[in-house]
Amino acid sequence: MVQVDEPALSSVTQGAIPRASGWGAIAAVESAEAGRLLRSLTSQLTEDAVPVAIHSCATEPDWEALTGGDHTERRAISIDLEVIDVAATAPAMEEWLGAGGSLWLGVDPLAGGVEGEDPALDKLEAARSVLGIAPEDVAARIAITPSCGISGSADVAWASYAGVQRLMRRLRGDDPREGSEGYERGSR
Repeated sequence: MVQVDEPALSSVTQGAIPRASGWGAIAAVESAEAGRLLRSLTSQLTEDAVPVAIHSCATEPDWEALTGGDHTERRAISIDLEVIDVAATAPAMEEWLGAGGSLWLGVDPLAGGVEGEDPALDKLEAARSVLGIAPEDVAARIAITPSCGISGSADVAWASYAGVQRLMRRLRGDDPREGSEGYERGSR
């Protein structure tokens, strides 16, 4: 799997990238053109059957640019549930899923809530519900990833990975206690 990070893609298509001089912004690139350019970057990978995911951290992802107008070529679109409006983005996500694509949904698996609450699970459940995905179909349609910007020590990475595994089990409706040992640091 190759993940192509495009954190500024929506800013590029909105003409919101400031010039180095500080005077004005660089002219916008049309969404269709940005999608064609992105597709030209990934086309050899997809021709060689290498799965590709395109990632955007944008609060309003530019779906035309992310998909390149071709819903068959890319297998995954990765977005951050911590920053998007799920209801506003749902039509584009539904279209993508309906065309056979998959979604990678980023959440903060380490976010703490009030006793008994799980903010990350609540965001995932809301997205699953809005998208009409049954718990038993979750694994085939979406993947859960840590949200943008979660980095740091190896301990944070392992804790994030274990948290993502826990969230996936709970979102699928599996017993949250089952397999709770998960992927502990250093286990194989």
